[in-house]
Amino acid sequence: MKKIILGLGIVLSLISCSNESKMKSGLKDYFDKNANDPKSYEFVELKVFDTITLGEVAERAPRYIAQDIAEYTELMYIPPIATESLILYENEERKERIKAKQIAFEKFSPDKEKIKPFLNSKEIVLYNVSHTYRLKNALGALGLSSSDFVFDKDFNIVKIVSEGNDVHQVNYDYCYRNYFNKN
Repeated sequence: MKKIILGLGIVLSLISCSNESKMKSGLKDYFDKNANDPKSYEFVELKVFDTITLGEVAERAPRYIAQDIAEYTELMYIPPIATESLILYENEERKERIKAKQIAFEKFSPDKEKIKPFLNSKEIVLYNVSHTYRLKNALGALGLSSSDFVFDKDFNIVKIVSEGNDVHQVNYDYCYRNYFNKN
């Protein structure tokens, strides 16, 4: 029994190392193409903080659709509260947010039925990863940075999740485009 458990542990660690090496390779390629000084890139740490199945995203999808509808409604009907100096800026920002929510509402609402067949799927489709690295900035200073990345099941980078993006929304958008909305 101990040998079986040890064997399974070794197999799982080899698979994990293989997946991690594929992610590291994708990160290296990304920084080679996008960094100010790609040769300065230094890997520090990589943590997979969430493995996403298609069923998980399908289960959460109605919440994202409802959230988009609620935000759209709020933006449309509740007047902005701001000082006079910020009104122009907030109105422009508000118009952009309304437009984005309107697009999301129009895009996702009619497709609720397309999501149902995926509710019980255990297929892993995405990995949410936190990556810490060192890289020289535009001024040549070497800095320590951390970014969240979303990888697909083939370990290609789908998106870098910035502060303005919700990782769950990125997961939903990816699954919507690549699974839920296929005819």
